Amino acid sequence: MNMYPEEMIYPMREELTGLGFREMKTPEEVDAALAQSKDTVLVVVNSSCGCAAGRARPAIAIALQYHARPEVLATVFAGQDREATARARSYFTGYEPSSPSIALLREGKLVFILDASKGFASVMLASILTGNDPRWIAAAGVASISGHIFPIWLEFRGGKGVSTSVGVFFALAPVAMGLCLVIFAVLVTLWRYISVASIASTASFPALAYLLSRPPFAIILGAVTAAVLIVAKHRSNLSRLFNGTENKFAWKP
Repeated sequence: MNMYPEEMIYPMREELTGLGFREMKTPEEVDAALAQSKDTVLVVVNSSCGCAAGRARPAIAIALQYHARPEVLATVFAGQDREATARARSYFTGYEPSSPSIALLREGKLVFILDASKGFASVMLASILTGNDPRWIAAAGVASISGHIFPIWLEFRGGKGVSTSVGVFFALAPVAMGLCLVIFAVLVTLWRYISVASIASTASFPALAYLLSRPPFAIILGAVTAAVLIVAKHRSNLSRLFNGTENKFAWKP
């Protein structure tokens, strides 16, 4: 049973299909697009939430204006195409379900995932509940990223924290985070190392936030703590970079 009337979500679907996304409404369609494709696939778990409407879908539209883009664009709608969404999420190994989510896959393997909504929500909730107390806001952001990196239910073996940090950093200092996304895109384009782009953009955030927003000390301290956690989580990538064995990401222009 669908969660929403189809008439209600049709415009939300159309925002992506109008950009060239192929909708996947069954598990079989998901497998055909993801597991059986040797191309780079951009997968969007669409959603009716405000994060999808206000940030995710507009950001996707902007990103696809760039000359380098994935060969295949595919989407499922959380809460509506339930079986297809569950199958798509099964490809996001090591990540808990979240929507909206944006992932890159190549030959059926996850290359990068952006599931920023939980990070953004945790910071905004802390802001509302504490009357914008910067200490609690910073603590909520660091806790959200730490929970992603060291999830108890996965025996403390989680992701690298980058995707959650996007939501956290957007909530803390949106202009600085926007510049970090530009840094990420430029570095991926120039060197095609996702890890290098992730480390550099994350490490840049505290300085950019300070220079552009002058937030309270607690926010800067939280941002620095989060950046250190994320960079430390990339130590295996750093080792491979120094050894010349780190994989490069490639897509067709």
